[in-house]
Amino acid sequence: MAGLSARALLDPPAPGVQTNTVRTAVASATDRDSGANLSVILTEDGDRVAVRATLSGLTEGVGYRLFGYTFDGRQRPLVNWTGRGGVQELDGELPVGITNLSHFAVTRGTRVVVTAYLRRDAGTAATPGR
Repeated sequence: MAGLSARALLDPPAPGVQTNTVRTAVASATDRDSGANLSVILTEDGDRVAVRATLSGLTEGVGYRLFGYTFDGRQRPLVNWTGRGGVQELDGELPVGITNLSHFAVTRGTRVVVTAYLRRDAGTAATPGR
């Protein structure tokens, strides 16, 4: 049964079968000096991108901001929050497509704490069976 399920996932759809493509991308980075870690998972929905960020190594009680940056250099604020010990997860949304996004940065005041860059081909749709 598992072999049949795997084959259904890998084979291209039958002619006339409508498929739904969901573009996703991931990026992560760890700052060498502070140990701060940022991982983002992006899911495109039309002309918007849902962002799930996972962070660790931040200073408890300190204010942070998460920004997304487009290839044309525009800074797009995503979320503000206060750091706490352990792992934190944040959700947000940006009004751009995945292929327009260059990177994400966490700031503390005017200082960049950690930056995670997307691959230039991030969000390229996968073709089933290839």
